[in-house]
Amino acid sequence: MIPGRATTLRPATRKELSATAVIALPLHEASVKTSAGGPSEDEPADIAAGTWGGHIPLRLRADAVVTDATNDAEVPTHVVERVAHLS
Repeated sequence: MIPGRATTLRPATRKELSATAVIALPLHEASVKTSAGGPSEDEPADIAAGTWGGHIPLRLRADAVVTDATNDAEVPTHVVERVAHLS
C-alpha cells in the first residue's frame, strides 16, 4: 500500500510473520491487512525507537491518517504522500 515502507521498519518477528498471509494476484500493486481498528499490540521497541504506528482507513478513497493512540511519532512524509495519492 505504501511503496518502500518496509525499508523504514524493523524486521518482522516470527510471530508477526506467522500471522501474515500473502497471496499472489495479477495486479500492478496490491496488499491487504484487515483488522477492526488500529494496531493491536505495538512492540515496545518500536515505540521507543519513535517508529510511527497507526492505520489508514480505506473505503473508495483514503481517509486522513490515524496515528495509534499510544504513539506520538510524527507521520512520515512518505505516508502522508501516499494518502494524498489515494485520496
